[in-house]
Amino acid sequence: KPQQRAPDAYNSRGCVKDRKGWADGALADYNQALALDPRLPQPYTDRGVLEREKGDPAAALADFNRAISRDPQNSQAFFNRAQARNDQGDRTGAEEDETKAISLNPGYTAASIDRGDFRAARAHYTDAPPTLDAARALDPTTPNPLTHPGLGSPHR
Repeated sequence: KPQQRAPDAYNSRGCVKDRKGWADGALADYNQALALDPRLPQPYTDRGVLEREKGDPAAALADFNRAISRDPQNSQAFFNRAQARNDQGDRTGAEEDETKAISLNPGYTAASIDRGDFRAARAHYTDAPPTLDAARALDPTTPNPLTHPGLGSPHR
């Protein structure tokens, strides 16, 4: 009888498959990790990233919510949920999630960039520059996010 593998092994293998572009295999591994231990937050975050990449922000949002309910200190889940909320047109909710991600991890440069972008998109121009300046202070090599769209990439 084959030895049952640990859920983190399935999740890790799913991440490798996802990075290689093998979405179906990655999804199967994330699902197996969750079948073995549905209490783990990371497989929900990783599966949510994959669902968002596949164009299903509603499924991604549901998985990010599950990850956050299992680990309310998970800055990655908040960051990624912000992306899914933004995809659905909820810029206010997206900005709230970026703010939460930053409060949990003050050095989270990508969250600071996205929060500045969300503020600029909502015409909160007085709030956007300080947020973007804070991102550049964290990482001086950060390009100007307003002229480099797509910097809000998923983080695992």
